[in-house]
Amino acid sequence: VILLLNRILMGATKVNVKWTNGKATFKDVELSFEEPPSVFKAQLFALTSVPPERQKILMKGKIVGDGDAWTDQQRSIIKNNVTLMLMGSADEIIEPPPEKITFVEDMKENEIAAAYDIPAGLVNLGNTCYMNASIQCLRTIPELNDALKTYNRPRGSFGGGGGEVDMVSQLQQLFQQGMSNEVNDTLRVTSLYVFLSAVHRWRPQYSEKVEGGAFRQQDANEFYLELVNELRQGLLLPDDSTNDIISRYMGIQVKSNLKCLESDDEPQKEETEREIQLSCFVTQNTTHIYSGIKERLTETLTKRSEVLGRDAQFQKSSLLSRLPAYLCVTLVRFQYKQNKGVNAKILKDVKFGFELDLVDMCTPELQKKMEPIRTELKEEDDRKALAVKNRKKQGLEAMKIDPNKKQKYKPFSFEDDVGSSNSGKYSLEAVLTHKGRDSSSGHYIAWVRKADDYWFKCDDDNISAVTNEEILKLSGGGDWHMAYLLFYKTRSPEIPDEPTAMDVDA
Repeated sequence: VILLLNRILMGATKVNVKWTNGKATFKDVELSFEEPPSVFKAQLFALTSVPPERQKILMKGKIVGDGDAWTDQQRSIIKNNVTLMLMGSADEIIEPPPEKITFVEDMKENEIAAAYDIPAGLVNLGNTCYMNASIQCLRTIPELNDALKTYNRPRGSFGGGGGEVDMVSQLQQLFQQGMSNEVNDTLRVTSLYVFLSAVHRWRPQYSEKVEGGAFRQQDANEFYLELVNELRQGLLLPDDSTNDIISRYMGIQVKSNLKCLESDDEPQKEETEREIQLSCFVTQNTTHIYSGIKERLTETLTKRSEVLGRDAQFQKSSLLSRLPAYLCVTLVRFQYKQNKGVNAKILKDVKFGFELDLVDMCTPELQKKMEPIRTELKEEDDRKALAVKNRKKQGLEAMKIDPNKKQKYKPFSFEDDVGSSNSGKYSLEAVLTHKGRDSSSGHYIAWVRKADDYWFKCDDDNISAVTNEEILKLSGGGDWHMAYLLFYKTRSPEIPDEPTAMDVDA
């Protein structure tokens, strides 16, 4: 793959492609004469969904790129900024047929992966694991997937042709083609390469290389935040142009009070801050992410006091006034060491669980608003715990999990705040880990939940099934992979299945 990437970069010519069927023009599409025309057609497939066998590429009325290699004549006339014509219609997505129910306990490991729709792996193009892991975690948010499906690329643009890079459309194409199990490996790699090229144009620092020519390792959280902020600007809501998908489903509001500790005459200040992730600072006393998050809600700051006319100590006390449907928590494990010039990692063991309850960190108003749904969730949890206890008493095995069942849930948001959490309770959905001693080296991996006790370890393009036990080992304390970003989804009460005729007769 690396050789493929290097060869493409060496002989790249940027052309414009006018797609007649789709009535769109893509600018600055890279074409390499060092590779067969099939690679260029694979890029066009990633952009248009037109299968290579259906593509007809024309220049000045003549078909080009239909052979196994570019001809000398084609090499001489296809220059930078020329326009090629693409003819061909896109494929329709064919829904797979329904499968017979098979219980998880009766499956082999590879059958579990198939039943749970194993994620498509992302090839490492040379220290790009930070990007791959971040994207795998983002892909777990259904509302983001839906928003990308309906996103319309600005007319006449492709990846920054003549202007800024449209990273929203780039991620859209990567989700639709590069992370689809319906296409072959070559097309997936090409689609990922197109995305990486866009990343390098969008933020040139990610194209920096180390001695030997490989791309420099990057900080996954920095990339994640930059990409999410770009999505925030691009994925505006059709029903509210002042809001966006990211702020709606991932936005946190923090209400703070600032009080001077050295003068009662200094007026207290109230403010509301907006965030897209919570931070858990890792100190000597931090043993669990809950305490790490809560500790940062009260801090002492040095600020200028207008009353005293000098710098003074202020106490900042914060509470959460809005919680989102999808919550990201970062464990601040990296500290810059001046003597070594690196962001060294704190290896301390910081526990986290599959459930997270933040109600005690919320404002009194939000706590009161959450009470009805929290009561329902407690009753639901009590019923499940009692059912498990009764089965054990009767000597019965635990209930089997049907991987094909789609559980229905009540709304997870307040009626007056779509995308919020109406319970303050969360379940863990994904973990991004880092293995190594500093942020500019080592390796990043994504761990994605698919069912109660079944996860997928997304180690670039190597995907394997793991269990809850292995996820809990990611808390740190050694040189093994340890949690860096935790992704939670808010809980909401289940909607009971409608009784069947058999249940009614019984």
